[in-house]
Amino acid sequence: MEHDAMLAFGYRHRWLRRLGDDWQMVETNGRFDEPDLRAATTALVESTGHPALAAHVSDSDCLVMCTAVPGATGPLTHLPRPSEPCSVYVHAGPRTGDEIVAELIDWSSTGGLRPDTAGLRSQVHVDEELADDLVFRAYLRAIERKEDPMPVEPWEAPALALEADLWAALYRPDADVPALVRRTAEVVRLYEASRPSRPSRHHEFWAP
Repeated sequence: MEHDAMLAFGYRHRWLRRLGDDWQMVETNGRFDEPDLRAATTALVESTGHPALAAHVSDSDCLVMCTAVPGATGPLTHLPRPSEPCSVYVHAGPRTGDEIVAELIDWSSTGGLRPDTAGLRSQVHVDEELADDLVFRAYLRAIERKEDPMPVEPWEAPALALEADLWAALYRPDADVPALVRRTAEVVRLYEASRPSRPSRHHEFWAP
């Protein structure tokens, strides 16, 4: 999330989750709907040197997805119902489910992961599901994980509450700045305490 390339997806990072094996999921948003997803994903991969899977979710109705590895960026994919044109938003399509499954398998293999082919197929061909859940479950199948691997870190809830109050403070002349500073220091302390002592690689997985 420290990379400048993340700003191409959106400037306001809402939360960060560790997915295990040095992978991360970042949810972010911005003022533009929707970002140039292929360009943003390509720039992120060039910046980090690691594969990335990105998705832009439209009000939980549907999403456009993009995979990228160093040196190659895949086409845009519309989910759910990828073989039909999007009837609400201007999203990519149509593509066959088999094309998307093959793309995700290739992306997984390039990233050193072991995809669950049957699980991927079941997610790509789903008819009705919240787009947010759909892309995350597709990712889990791409790395052969059957359950949500994301533990809630002790700093996350305080950080989210602090972010909301910081934004509100922009419009409140009576904001208690010293209290916000103390809370910021406490969030940083909790975050630093939760980090592993060894240096970690920065693999990125993003979903807005």
